[in-house]
Amino acid sequence: MVSPLPILVADQEATSRNRLADVLRGEGFDPLPARTGAEAVDLANRRVVAITILDVLLPDLSGMETFELISSRRAGVQGIFLARETRKDTMERLLEAGAYTVLEKPPRMDWLLEALRRLKARITGQDQR
Repeated sequence: MVSPLPILVADQEATSRNRLADVLRGEGFDPLPARTGAEAVDLANRRVVAITILDVLLPDLSGMETFELISSRRAGVQGIFLARETRKDTMERLLEAGAYTVLEKPPRMDWLLEALRRLKARITGQDQR
């Protein structure tokens, strides 16, 4: 049996964080919820995390700072960012920092799940590109 892919989900809003975790669990992923950037970094230090879903605005560190800290310790970690506003300059900065994609918050679940399926295929070596 294949174990579920752990996905770090950092969002300060409990409703949003719990909804994402429920959807991910229902799709066969292993969500690891965090409320702050510091909690997210701590979780990533304790668990192998291949994908992160980070709110751009966390109460302590920004989503980008959180991702940079995690990716500096875990080569190849993939980042999906959630932003209330997807301004061009914000998108460019996040993509330069290594984001796989940036989705408007709250995300359309079909778009988020499609991005996760592509990342999972890339990580597990099943990417056909």
